[in-house]
Amino acid sequence: MRLSKWHGLGNDYLLLEQSEPSFELTPERVARLCDYHFGVGSDGIVEIVSTSADEAEARIWNPDGSLAELSGNGVRIAARWLARRNARADVQIRVGERTVEAHMLGGLEVETEMGDVTVEERRSPRARARSRAPRPRSLRAGAKARSRCTWSAAT
Repeated sequence: MRLSKWHGLGNDYLLLEQSEPSFELTPERVARLCDYHFGVGSDGIVEIVSTSADEAEARIWNPDGSLAELSGNGVRIAARWLARRNARADVQIRVGERTVEAHMLGGLEVETEMGDVTVEERRSPRARARSRAPRPRSLRAGAKARSRCTWSAAT
């Protein structure tokens, strides 16, 4: 297994290109790899499932072994990796049903269009029944998000 360790705005992720079909990430393996005391240590794993010249499909794992719906830093790391690998300035990263457009800027900066975000407060059914606040609500996740992504190789 070959991993690379990447950083975006203080979040460090392990990046795994799924070129080894015999190695399957499981929640237990992810938690072990992300553990700073007993594993490599990271804030999660960006698993590249498939790629083309300017598009990649990724799974983003949380350090507890659960799958993330989306991570801005994880997406920017995947975008920088794909752009570097295929010498592209613009790429797309798919995570679940969402596709994020990314543009490589000068240096190591990556700009992404994250699109609309729905925010839901997790509350018990009883608390929801008492609340007068409408839920869920959609927010604009800022026009664009930008961060620097750096990497180092690890095996």
